[in-house]
Amino acid sequence: MVKKLNEKTISLLKHFSKISSILIAIFGFLMLLGWVFNISIFESPGPNFSTVKSDLALCFVLIGLSLFLIQTKIINKHNQKIINILAVIVVLIGVLTLIEYIFSFNLGIDQIMFKEAPGAIDTLYPNRMEFIAALNISLIGATILLLNRRIEKHGPAQYLGIVVGILSLMAFMGYIYNISNQYMDYNYTETAIYAAILFLLVSSSVLFTHPDKGIMQALTGTGLGSAFAWKLIPTAIVTTLLLGYFHLLGQQDGFYDTPFETTALVISVIIILLIIIWININSLNKIDYKRRETEEDVKRLANIVNSSKDAIISADLNSLISSWNRGAEEIYGYSAHEMIGKPISNLMSLSEWKKFSKLEEKVKKGKSIGPYEAKRLKNDDTEMYVSVTLSPIKSYEDEVIGTATITRDISKRKKIEEELKDTIDKLERSNYELQQFAYITSHDLQEPLRAIASFAQLLEKRYKNRLDSDADEYIDFVVDSAVRMKEMIQGLLYYSRVGTRGEKFQLISAEETLKDALSNLKLLIKENEAQVTYDKLPMVTADKGQLIQLFQNLIENAIKFKKSNIAPKIHISSRKDKEMYIFSVSDNGIGMEPQYTDKIFEVFKRLHTIDEYKGAGIGLAISKRIIERHKGKIWVKSELNNGSTFYFSIPLNQTNPSKSRA
Repeated sequence: MVKKLNEKTISLLKHFSKISSILIAIFGFLMLLGWVFNISIFESPGPNFSTVKSDLALCFVLIGLSLFLIQTKIINKHNQKIINILAVIVVLIGVLTLIEYIFSFNLGIDQIMFKEAPGAIDTLYPNRMEFIAALNISLIGATILLLNRRIEKHGPAQYLGIVVGILSLMAFMGYIYNISNQYMDYNYTETAIYAAILFLLVSSSVLFTHPDKGIMQALTGTGLGSAFAWKLIPTAIVTTLLLGYFHLLGQQDGFYDTPFETTALVISVIIILLIIIWININSLNKIDYKRRETEEDVKRLANIVNSSKDAIISADLNSLISSWNRGAEEIYGYSAHEMIGKPISNLMSLSEWKKFSKLEEKVKKGKSIGPYEAKRLKNDDTEMYVSVTLSPIKSYEDEVIGTATITRDISKRKKIEEELKDTIDKLERSNYELQQFAYITSHDLQEPLRAIASFAQLLEKRYKNRLDSDADEYIDFVVDSAVRMKEMIQGLLYYSRVGTRGEKFQLISAEETLKDALSNLKLLIKENEAQVTYDKLPMVTADKGQLIQLFQNLIENAIKFKKSNIAPKIHISSRKDKEMYIFSVSDNGIGMEPQYTDKIFEVFKRLHTIDEYKGAGIGLAISKRIIERHKGKIWVKSELNNGSTFYFSIPLNQTNPSKSRA
């Protein structure tokens, strides 16, 4: 089982180790300065404390530099050689000092750098480092040599670091408990307080140099054990130190005898352990409750997945199927037993697999894909259309460990879409044919109609009042009908060409377009003494020619249906409403009843006879066709004898429509 590590904790520990290595080198250098310039505070905290020997101070500088170089990310052969040389020097100093102690030799290495007068406090040999210090630097030098090797595991180096930490803690506890003089009998020279503290820092720096390897993985993992280790280990160390301190304090001050001392110590340990256990029980309970909630959520999710009609399939990073729900069984026809462990490529053709594998690589990098349409194979090798969504499956540590594929059978929808597309194509062809028919019919009819009108007008001119009154009336009917038929055909011709012969949309001024329409209607407006006013109109994206025609149709319509003996008053305005410009053309004409407001936009639909109001009856139908091409709407609000207001809308963000076949 692969251990998952907490990258944030690892980063913090490495940073701590790097800072510690710098501090070790700095403090070692300060101790050397104390020897050079005789600054006593740099050698020991006071006259009653043992001093840090000069060769030990030098070793701290070398150790700090070595650990710093190991921590730097630029590890090369040059750096490795420097680290090895520094570590060997440290080992030699430590080993030679140990030989001096063990065999009572004086190799003359103690006072090579600086000389110390005999009789220094807690020092048996002038300027010779402590026995524990010599042992520690020997171990640390060996540890650095091990850390400098490019190996996967650093367990041996970390074990040596722990040993150094234990020896240093013993020396440090001697000062806390005021029993350091007891070490003199078998340690030869008392360990300096500065040295004890720096050795603890060195031990920590060694352990945290590679916190993602060796025994340190137990502390930097993401499991419960790692979380509790960070709580229990510091608590155990601090609690034990405090208990020992207060125990010795009470003993030295004579507060209790040995039996009471033992009883108090045992009770104290029991109480402390019970408190720690109680705290951890509560933590474990909270974690267990969260685990149960998570398990319930997983069960609910599993039930949802299993009851889904969609095929929900998970696969590992090798594209082997790891889960298969009931929806997958229904869609593909395979059982879960048949497919789990099989390649997901079994569900698609070679060409589809090539597409899928490229998308799968993106998913493995943490990206979600889809939905997109594809083809898949059923168990009988028949193809079906599907909608596919791909998502990464991530672990607790947010690492992608697989892919989830949600597949929906859209074969029926695709069939309906194809049928709909076929129907639309037929309608487009039919519409095109109708448009062509209307255009050809209206175009071809104009020539014989022109001949009829011409000959009818010729008859009227030549034989007017020369025949009887009935003949004159018949000739008038023929001429009027021919003229009206010509207008209707021309209107029908324009109506059929609105969607096919329009110009490209462009940004134009609606106000300037209105002025062009009014200029075209100048004579009609003057004859009817009409008053046409307008507000400031916006810039719109439209077909300028058709917009002029639209304004002309609506204004002409307002003048045509005026009240008798009342001059027409027409007002044009606009307003912005969300994504549309709403234009209005209002008049004071005869109006109409509300039930006819939709009928008037139909081709050749009239509310009045031809004798009452002239016209082909197609102007408003053309207006509606123009607005529909502009993806807008046209409507009217009116009351009988109270005028009418025609409204039409044009989108703010207009695009050019696709051309119809014509």
